[in-house]
Amino acid sequence: MRKHTIFGIEQKAPAAFLALSVAVLANGLAHAKEPYSASPRADVTNLMPKAVSLMRRGDYWREHGEIEKALDLYNKAIEADARAADAYFNRARVWEEFGKMDKALKDLDTAIKLRKPFHEGALRNRGDLYQSLRQFENAIRDYSTIIKEAPTDGLYINRATCYLRINKPEIALRDFNQALKICGPRPILLEKRGDAYVILKQDAKALADYDMTLKLDPEGDQSRDGHEHLHRSRAEIYKRMGKTDLYKKELAAAAKGRNANMDIAPFSSYPMK
Repeated sequence: MRKHTIFGIEQKAPAAFLALSVAVLANGLAHAKEPYSASPRADVTNLMPKAVSLMRRGDYWREHGEIEKALDLYNKAIEADARAADAYFNRARVWEEFGKMDKALKDLDTAIKLRKPFHEGALRNRGDLYQSLRQFENAIRDYSTIIKEAPTDGLYINRATCYLRINKPEIALRDFNQALKICGPRPILLEKRGDAYVILKQDAKALADYDMTLKLDPEGDQSRDGHEHLHRSRAEIYKRMGKTDLYKKELAAAAKGRNANMDIAPFSSYPMK
């Protein structure tokens, strides 16, 4: 029998059909053709049914790229029930797509206040947003809150990256090592740990991590910049060592990698795949 999920819980087809029917009846037959969409871990137990249905329809349109429709539905869901934490959370994601980061942060703040003990998704997204805005201490605070309860490799990597940005490579190194314990060797992780070793002037360890990165991802497919940064870092190490030929070789390799994969999202604290 085909399986469905309702609020992140696997259901058999009849229950899923019943949930969709309730949503349709609550909002009129005009919306009967809109598929049901449920966000994982959404706590809707005590919310008004109308708000839940509006929120779910907003989720559907956001997932299908219709962010203006989604925004309108999230606004209506919040009007129907101001306690709808996930409506604020997902509206914040829409605001991000519109480039309105101040509004996104405000909605994430509200979602976090509404969901107790904490709204994991909102904290993750706020931490990622803070990092993109270069508010690294704020990002570290949010990542740390989640790590206490539900640590992931992505959280450790992003917190470590923030520590690097505020010149605390020793602490960053500890987080990178924790991430390695969770997910094992990954090119992005090893490259970032190599950066920490560079700052600490542990050149041999940095080169070892960079070498392993290139072995695991020789073409730079998993790199945001086609390994431009990695090759430039290696060049600086070789320059310090006085190895001119290797220095020039790495600079040439860096030029080839420039802007290769800039479409890959830079700040995501979710687990690596």
